[in-house]
Amino acid sequence: MKLTKLSAMFTSVVAAIIMYTIHSASAENLSIEEVFAPVSEIQDKCQLIGGDYTDRMSASYMYTREDTGWITRVHSIRKAAHSFRCGENPATVYLYEYADEAAAAQVAHDAKEYIWGGKKPSSHHHEAIFTVRNVLVIVSSFYPKILADCLDPRVRIKSGDHK
Repeated sequence: MKLTKLSAMFTSVVAAIIMYTIHSASAENLSIEEVFAPVSEIQDKCQLIGGDYTDRMSASYMYTREDTGWITRVHSIRKAAHSFRCGENPATVYLYEYADEAAAAQVAHDAKEYIWGGKKPSSHHHEAIFTVRNVLVIVSSFYPKILADCLDPRVRIKSGDHK
């Protein structure tokens, strides 16, 4: 009798640990909407506009062909694109949501190679490319700084904005 109660209690503890682990893992992932939310704080600097305003066609092409496996073999769960005018400069933000941070990091690496032609932006390729946990963010613009700084939590924390 005591062994049965102990076994049931052990099973309950194991189930609770498994549920906590699953919940913790899924709580670490972000949605596209969560990553994109800080843009509402810079509406005075950047207004939402229609269209696709990429600095280079490779960012736009990657967005339209991402599911083919031609650029990267990892496919997003969801993706979204939004265009803005920040002062005189148009920009398009591409967001790709992946199952985990490792997948997003792999695609970020592939995107940098494909869009920049290397590991960092150049005078010809200005796009900001970074991940926020499991979401890949590409800001395509001749001047991506305003939107990239807004969307990248590492920059917001450095500047004292902990929202």
